[in-house]
Amino acid sequence: MRWFDADDEQSPGPDSLRGVVHFMSGIQARDGGIALHIDLGSSPASALDDLLFALADARLLRVSLST
Repeated sequence: MRWFDADDEQSPGPDSLRGVVHFMSGIQARDGGIALHIDLGSSPASALDDLLFALADARLLRVSLST
């Protein structure tokens, strides 16, 4: 949630980007697991790092990323 800004309230930086996650879906049960759709928008790579570490801390057995 630290990177989430659905309403684009964060001011753009010098690169004209807001540096935030723009959308996160609700959690959905799927094929014996869960699915969550996230638009990483203009968030920095560290936002993806934070997400992957949080998933590892939650002891997920498998994570799949797609575009």
